[in-house]
Amino acid sequence: MGVLIVTKIFFPPNIDDSLSSSDVIVREGSNISLRCRATGSPKPVIKWKRDDNSRITISKNRIVNDWEGDTLEITRISRLDMGAYLCIASNGVPPTVSKRIKVSVDSKLQDNRLRGPMALVHFGPIFSMGLHSIFSVC
Repeated sequence: MGVLIVTKIFFPPNIDDSLSSSDVIVREGSNISLRCRATGSPKPVIKWKRDDNSRITISKNRIVNDWEGDTLEITRISRLDMGAYLCIASNGVPPTVSKRIKVSVDSKLQDNRLRGPMALVHFGPIFSMGLHSIFSVC
């Protein structure tokens, strides 16, 4: 009678920086996707948290303490979402590892397609110098 020996090798999680997001600057009101890819055996579980432990606003109607999954998607980002996000990879084999991704939101970055009609407004008195010379002092 033979003996079957099964060996399972476990190794800790490792975040693959080349396949994960890095620090980003985004336009206010846009949507973003932060990615975090990790290897390990067993396959690591990815959780997202804010570095300051504040809640994550996934969308207008969905606010969570943390998020599980390779990708964290935030819709219509605002300046309140600005800060550092932690991607945490764990699989039960120490150590748990994390990557810090800084998200900056710039309200000055604008998409020209979102601008409405523009009007030029002059402030100041209007002077008349005869019938044909009317001008505005700005």
